[in-house]
Amino acid sequence: MDEYNKFILDNNYKKKYNLINEKMFVIKGTDRVKHVIEENKIRKKKGIRKLSNNEVLEIGNVGPESFVRILDNLLTIIKGERIQFSSGKGAKKSHIQKLYEDFYRYGKRLSKYKDNFETMGSD
Repeated sequence: MDEYNKFILDNNYKKKYNLINEKMFVIKGTDRVKHVIEENKIRKKKGIRKLSNNEVLEIGNVGPESFVRILDNLLTIIKGERIQFSSGKGAKKSHIQKLYEDFYRYGKRLSKYKDNFETMGSD
């Protein structure tokens, strides 16, 4: 998201297309997960049983809707600036095309995760 915000500011698209900055998403609980992973690496080398990692990660300020909004903003810029997407061997992609494809891929993945979590339930 920082790259997106920097891109729209650096190119003056924020004012030109009346766009807003998107908030970076927050993941809580990663410190505990990193600690358990590092501890398990040490335990594996010593042949000791691994620790369980039952930490629940909380992700805030982001959802599939955020990615759809960002994709819409990028499409507005692409159409307004008449930017052509490139494809094929040897064709260099523009920065905005790379951003668009990344956000599309991440949004699709996040949407899939959301569907899976809804199927599994809260337990």
